[in-house]
Amino acid sequence: MRPVPGEEPRPGIQRGPARVGLARGPASPPRWDYNGTGLRGTERGAAGMPDACLSGRGLLCPEERGPTTAPKSNPTSAMADRDQLATIERILQEITAVSHRIEGMDASISSLMLETKSIRADIAGFHSRVMELEHCVETLQTHMSTAQDRDRDLSYLRSKVTDLEDRSRRDNICLLGIPENEEGTDIQAFLSSAIPKLTSLAFEPPVEFQRANRVGPKHQDGALRP
Repeated sequence: MRPVPGEEPRPGIQRGPARVGLARGPASPPRWDYNGTGLRGTERGAAGMPDACLSGRGLLCPEERGPTTAPKSNPTSAMADRDQLATIERILQEITAVSHRIEGMDASISSLMLETKSIRADIAGFHSRVMELEHCVETLQTHMSTAQDRDRDLSYLRSKVTDLEDRSRRDNICLLGIPENEEGTDIQAFLSSAIPKLTSLAFEPPVEFQRANRVGPKHQDGALRP
C-alpha cells in the first residue's frame, strides 16, 4: 500500500514498497467493519488508536470519515403511500357493500325457493284434482250418452202409447147432456143402469165398462161436460 502523503507512520505498521505489514500480537487478529464507504479496524492498540487504517480505494478510518446523516424523507413518496391507503380503504368499502348486497340476494333467493316449493305443491294438488275432474267428466259423458239413448227410447214408446190410445178410443162412447154430479161416485154402475134406459135396449149380458170418466175439467159457468 502506498503511504498517504503528509501522514506520519503509525506504530505497529511497517511500510514497504510492495505490501503493508501489521505488527500485532499473534492472539488478536484484526477485524474489519463495513460502514457503506469503507472498512475500518475494530481492534485498537495500547494507545487507543486503530491498528490499521486504509485510506486507499475508499477504505477510511473513523477519524477520516465525516459525520453520518439520517436519510431524508421524501414527501412525494408519503403522499403516494397515503393515496394508496385511501384507494385500498375505498376498495375494501366497496367489497363490503357488495358482500352485503350478496347476502341480501341470498335471502331473497331463499325466499323465492320456498315460494317455488309451495307453488309446486299447489300445482301437484291441482294436478290430482284435474285428474279427478277428468274422470268425473268421462263418467258424466257415459251417463249422458246412456240418458240420450233412453230419451230416444222414451220418445219412441210415447209415440207408440199415443197410437194405442187413439186406436182404443175407436170403441169409446161419448154421452152428452148428463147433468154434473148425476153419476155420483160410481160412474160405471150409473152407466150400466142408465144406458139401457136411454136406449130402450136390453143388453144380455149387461154392458161392462172398462173405464168411465168425465172429459176435461169442471166448467166454472156450469156447462155440462161429456
